[in-house]
Amino acid sequence: MVHCSNSRDFTRRFSAFFLSLIVLMAIGLAPAQILTGTLTGTVSDTSDAVVPNAVVTATDLNSGLVYKEKTNSSGEYTFTSLPNSTYKLTVEFPGFSKVEVNNVHVDVSQTSRIPVKLAVEKTGTEVIVEAQQTAVQSESAECAGI
Repeated sequence: MVHCSNSRDFTRRFSAFFLSLIVLMAIGLAPAQILTGTLTGTVSDTSDAVVPNAVVTATDLNSGLVYKEKTNSSGEYTFTSLPNSTYKLTVEFPGFSKVEVNNVHVDVSQTSRIPVKLAVEKTGTEVIVEAQQTAVQSESAECAGI
């Protein structure tokens, strides 16, 4: 009988240890909360024709970090996983005036849509625009919550 009691006790202790080990590993493997959002939009010209391969730059005004993307064949750009911050968006394409959009806010778990219109370049022309955006989650059915 003593032998069975020791065997059960060992099994219980081993099971408790093994379960604790699994819980600790799961906690260690859980990803840290990342506070990011998405910035997207379409680049077009004044006649509403899309502009593929335009260079779009998002500069984080707090950290100075710079992110670059090119528009796809539909004139769309997307920056995913941008840290929650305020950005300056710059769009450039040969033959068009450079456009800067200031004070673009990227909020946690939100998608900000900033469409940009390029005008045919006149020598030395630069267009600077202040961002006017709404905090509407229209890109997905996700619920945003912090």
